[in-house]
Amino acid sequence: MAEIAVEGDHQGMVGWQELRGDLVQLERERPGVLARYPDPRAAGNSKPYAITLAADAGDVAADLHAKYGRKVALRVGALPYPPGRVEDRARRARQLDTGRTESTDLRVELDGVLSVRSGADASHGLLISNLTQAPLTIHTSGYLSAEVVDPSTGAVVGGSTKPSHAVLVPFTVEPGDTIRVPLFVGTESFQPHLGYAVPPGQWALIASLDLRSDERAGLRTSNHRTISSPMLPFTIT
Repeated sequence: MAEIAVEGDHQGMVGWQELRGDLVQLERERPGVLARYPDPRAAGNSKPYAITLAADAGDVAADLHAKYGRKVALRVGALPYPPGRVEDRARRARQLDTGRTESTDLRVELDGVLSVRSGADASHGLLISNLTQAPLTIHTSGYLSAEVVDPSTGAVVGGSTKPSHAVLVPFTVEPGDTIRVPLFVGTESFQPHLGYAVPPGQWALIASLDLRSDERAGLRTSNHRTISSPMLPFTIT
C-alpha cells in the first residue's frame, strides 16, 4: 500500500469516499490483507468503520490509524490496533487452558511435518485412529481448527479468528481404522505480548474434536463429548 499522507487537520476531514478508495487500492495491491471490512462499493455506514487485517499487516494498520484515527476500528488478526485492551479471545484462550480434556478412545497425529509462516494460515491434516470397538463420528465444519499452544506450559497463545463454514461435515472412523481429517492452522496471536502474529519458533497445536458414537450404536445423546487432541509439535517460520 502506498504511504498515506496526513496534512494538518486533514485527518478530521477524511470521510468514507477517501477510505473506500484506500480499500479498493488494498484489494488490488495486497490481496488477502483485508480479512473483514466495509464493502467499498456500498454507501458508507455509521462510523467507526470496522476493519480487520491479516496478522502480518501491522504496517497497513499503522497507515490507516494515522490517517483515519477514531473513524476506523482496526484489528490485526485477533487483536485490536493500536494495542491496549484485554480481548475476549485472550479470555477464551485461558478458558481452553483450564477446560481441556483428552481421550484414550482415539490416537491423533499430524499427517506429516508441519511448518507455517508467522502470520499466515495453512491447511494440513490429522490422522485419527479409532482405538475402541465401536464406530466413532467426529462432527466438523469440513475441517478442524487448531489452537497454537506453548509446548512448555500448554497455554493457548494463538490460532485463527476467521469464521468457519456453517455446514456439518461428519467424519466416521471404524474400529481399528485410521482416517485423515482436514486441519486449518492459523498463527494469529491471542496474547498481546507476542505481537499480532505468533513469532517464529517451535510451538505445538491442539484441536478440539466433537466426538459422538456412531448412530448405529444408538448412543447419540449419552456418548456425545468434546475432547482435545494431544499437543502436536510444529514449526512457525
